Amino acid sequence: GSGIYKPSNLVAYIQINGQTGYVPLNMIDIVPFIYVENKVLIPFFVRSSENSTNLIIYKRDGRDPGIIPEPVSYTVSNGEINIYIDRATTGNTFLYAKAPNWLPNGKYYSPNGINFYTDLDLKNPVMVDGVIGEYYSYYNYLNFRSKSNYTGAELNDFLRNYFNSRSPVVNPDASVLTNQGDVFINSQNTYGMNGLLFYAFAIHESDFGRSKISTTKFNLFGYGAYDSNTENAATYSSVQEGVERHMGIQMRFYLDYLNDNRFYSSNLGNKGVGLNTKYASDPYWNVKIAAHAYRIDKALGYKDQDAYQIAILSETDRN
Repeated sequence: GSGIYKPSNLVAYIQINGQTGYVPLNMIDIVPFIYVENKVLIPFFVRSSENSTNLIIYKRDGRDPGIIPEPVSYTVSNGEINIYIDRATTGNTFLYAKAPNWLPNGKYYSPNGINFYTDLDLKNPVMVDGVIGEYYSYYNYLNFRSKSNYTGAELNDFLRNYFNSRSPVVNPDASVLTNQGDVFINSQNTYGMNGLLFYAFAIHESDFGRSKISTTKFNLFGYGAYDSNTENAATYSSVQEGVERHMGIQMRFYLDYLNDNRFYSSNLGNKGVGLNTKYASDPYWNVKIAAHAYRIDKALGYKDQDAYQIAILSETDRN
């Protein structure tokens, strides 16, 4: 009513990997697109207190002030999608998924991983037959209640070959995942959960079975470890117990409609739908796990890719 506009009473509309919403201006930095596109270095500031007008320069993530992170982008080449996520745990750029045949080679931006734009401000979408193209990465939307065609021995072969390909070579004894492929496939057959998806899940959360909580607690999935308290992670007596409890009991809270606010669909999804909505704070957690599943499948001969036909129901015609 006063006609005075301040950061404290204004909000910005944002989109991050399928989640949309509003954020108060005094909680974010607003950077012009042209600065990002041209990698212009500008200082970032923070208020010395919530009610203060004093600004101080600060370092973001330990880096020098003014370094603008490059935005998340997708690059299509040779029928596959590579994705860039700043300081991603799997490396800055990593192989993600098969590309749809309507998405030409080039660089793209996406607010949800479904629609792709050639420009950073999302004004020029890739069109298919007169409508905005939609792409659903297979491993992002494959139901966890499905079955992998791989054996435990094949999963073991993948891990061994992966460690041998590192420079320097990784000692397999440093990983609690070594020779544990049968645990995932046996649990798949017992609990009806996809062994490859859970293997990729474990690889991401445990750094290929080498993280502290995986080697000291046999916790391969980060279960119970919160951003503010990773020491709260659950402890198991063996890899087998940890995998069986996660696939047989713990994931039901996320994969079953139990009315406890954790069910958002039984796939990895994105920040708007699926496990990524609640399981992890990282908005690209789903992408990293789906990428692991795709790379494992590719290395082992594509026995799982497109084994199931996935149907996507629109918001307007589903009951």
